[in-house]
Amino acid sequence: DAWVISSGCADAVGKRRSSRWGSPRATPRWPVRDDVIRQDRSGSSRIGTGSLCVRRSAPPDPPECMNRLIAPALTIALVGGIPAVASANRDLPRPSRSEAPARFGTVAYSQWYAQEASVIRYGWNRKQFVALKKLWFRESSWNYKAVNRSSGAWGIPQSLPASKMRSHGKDYRTNPETQIDWGLDYIKGRYGSPVKAWSFWKRHHWY
Repeated sequence: DAWVISSGCADAVGKRRSSRWGSPRATPRWPVRDDVIRQDRSGSSRIGTGSLCVRRSAPPDPPECMNRLIAPALTIALVGGIPAVASANRDLPRPSRSEAPARFGTVAYSQWYAQEASVIRYGWNRKQFVALKKLWFRESSWNYKAVNRSSGAWGIPQSLPASKMRSHGKDYRTNPETQIDWGLDYIKGRYGSPVKAWSFWKRHHWY
């Protein structure tokens, strides 16, 4: 239980409490018990009017809006920033293979798919794609079968370890689309954009 002390009576207590979360109200935002003790300034307790109004109340419940903030924050803390982004984007519309200007599995196809998917997911412009094109060329030459023999990094985005891409599909070792989907979400979650990722790569030669 909590003690709430305020000059005046129920109306003043209600206004003081509600102003913390919104506009003042004439009544309390949460249940208040009926036992009211009135005290004068000398400290003696009596029933009746007094200069101070003391109410014994139950601890306040958080406003409903706080519940909407706590749940997403907890999810991010438990799951992690990058997987959360990936989970949110896996079900977005994908470019249609029937519209591709090149055969599936080729470098031209992978670059087309990456550009189209980045527009669908994040609205990235051509400047962003140019940076992405340079970044993944340096990493893997856009080869979905590329493997770094020393580190074990795999695929077009050079995921390390390769199993990270499983979040976007079990075929992550053989499907360039799955690798690109994961790579775009990784860049978005870690750097915010391909331009920033490429800028980091030029300084450190990894990303």
